Amino acid sequence: MRTKLFVLLAIIATALGCNTDKQNGNQAKYTPDTKSDNKIQTEPKQDELANNDEPSEYVDSFKIKMDSLLTAKIKLPPVYYHDVMSAEDEATTKFTKLSAASNGKMKILVNSNMVANEIAASIKQVSVDKSDLLLLIDKTYSMTNDIANVKAGLSQIIDTIKKYKGVRLAIAFYGDKNVDGMEWYSFRNFETRYEEAQEYLNAVRVTGGGDIPESVYDAFFKSLQQDFWKSTKKCNIIIVGDAPPLEKPLSDYSIDDVIKEARARKIIMNFYPIIIMPAISEVKLSPTEAAKYQEIKLVTTLYPNPTKGHIDVGLEESGSYYMELYNSAGQMVITEQFFGLSWSKELGNLPDGMYILRIINSDHKFELVKFIIQK
Repeated sequence: MRTKLFVLLAIIATALGCNTDKQNGNQAKYTPDTKSDNKIQTEPKQDELANNDEPSEYVDSFKIKMDSLLTAKIKLPPVYYHDVMSAEDEATTKFTKLSAASNGKMKILVNSNMVANEIAASIKQVSVDKSDLLLLIDKTYSMTNDIANVKAGLSQIIDTIKKYKGVRLAIAFYGDKNVDGMEWYSFRNFETRYEEAQEYLNAVRVTGGGDIPESVYDAFFKSLQQDFWKSTKKCNIIIVGDAPPLEKPLSDYSIDDVIKEARARKIIMNFYPIIIMPAISEVKLSPTEAAKYQEIKLVTTLYPNPTKGHIDVGLEESGSYYMELYNSAGQMVITEQFFGLSWSKELGNLPDGMYILRIINSDHKFELVKFIIQK
């Protein structure tokens, strides 16, 4: 009888203890645990449960990364370097005149890795079915890396040519006819046998070239004398070089001779000089001149961002602009002059990362726009 009474009291005490715990909001709960056979955990209080019941905020890790990149501070060269380059660089001045007179388009590259990409872009701009295309390339020693990049990117160039029916291709190399002897010029017509161009490029030998200017005008006329030009649709010459043309008496022709002949034959010339920028530390600019450069709103759209390689840039007004592209280290990868209301570029061969586009107009106003390449 006494034993039954003790059992009954124990049951009552246990029941009372459980009720007390429930009132305090700390009910003991058994939870299995992989580290031990049994583990007692305490349930959270009601206010803690209320907080945990709220949905957690979604975190877009890519957006955080993108925002971080786009707000990064990147040091760029002074905005006025283009004025210095244009005033001092003879090649830029002459190539600009040549391309403008023949309805062509000059581009300035500071990254030789972009040469094949720019040649392909130019082919897209100028080619039509059953047209003639000549690549006229400076083969002097300073062009060694550039020629190597043309070789490496030849498949990209050929793929672009194949988009048009019956385009006939020829490649010519030139140096300085006064110092390079018989090797100063070479020419090969491939018709539509584009794959044969690789062997020709692999066999080319760079020459000394003497001083900086090269025989650009003479190479142009010598190319016209080849039995190649047959198209009644369009004739295109893309010249790739990094030096200004030789003038008379070291050249048999003048810039006016070239312009006259190009117009007579309806030949479109696109010039791609690879130019080494002057040292910014050596540039001196008065406070009055520096004050001309002001940052304003020039760009209406840049799309897409992020991009896999292609970008389209819309501008507030149609006009003349310098387009400068820098990587996240502040190094320039592209620069070119442009006229119009919209600008497009294929950048798929650039590494993934953040880039800054600096647009400068003819009134010395500029804007910086950041975007991300993510393939």
